Amino acid sequence: MSTTNTYFPEHFDSLPTFRQAQDNLRVHKHKIDEVGRVLHAHGLADEIGIALLHRHFELAPDEILVERIDPTQAQSIGSPRPREAAGKILPHLFRAVINENDGTAVWFPVEFCDAGDDDGSMAERCAKFVKNAPLLNEVAQTLRHEFADCSFGLSLFHGREEIQCMADEVLTESTDEVGRTLVMRPGKLAAVGASSTPTLWRFDGVKPLMNCTCQTDPDGGHQHHESN
Repeated sequence: MSTTNTYFPEHFDSLPTFRQAQDNLRVHKHKIDEVGRVLHAHGLADEIGIALLHRHFELAPDEILVERIDPTQAQSIGSPRPREAAGKILPHLFRAVINENDGTAVWFPVEFCDAGDDDGSMAERCAKFVKNAPLLNEVAQTLRHEFADCSFGLSLFHGREEIQCMADEVLTESTDEVGRTLVMRPGKLAAVGASSTPTLWRFDGVKPLMNCTCQTDPDGGHQHHESN
């Protein structure tokens, strides 16, 4: 069976780089539907997405990556925080670490969101997720069977979907690897180029409903685009 555990730096540090994640997606993209069908079967496709695992930038062992979403300002900012003084936070992105000897899996959080303004719905979603051993086990075993456990994780919807975009806009993430900051704001759909890479999928059992993409910049960084 599967369980969840607390944050361990090594599970963040061992996330693929963006370029490695691009390679993983090329190999495993056709396997996303299998995980999506599991989420749909458990009735959780409106609460949980499938994420392409990748590391935005480096963190110190005593840091975690926390995303602060402000729908009123139409933006989300992610940055490192000290683990011991991070404030009220909740995990939103998880990866499965599978024991190859017996197939047991443990899901570890690798990214967090600021929950200072949470009305209780995110906390409830997170609590339900970590206690849902049948779902966690079935997804982990599906990923193991498809040899995709190092490529995909699970992402709880945590407020990005509340940022309003116009009909010709998408939510665009700019990653400053040197400054170690992620900034997400609405941007024009035309800015999403053909070279962008999908990184998040929401699934209804038939087709993806939400898509996020990252795009490599000339300076080596990457941008992220989300559309509904």
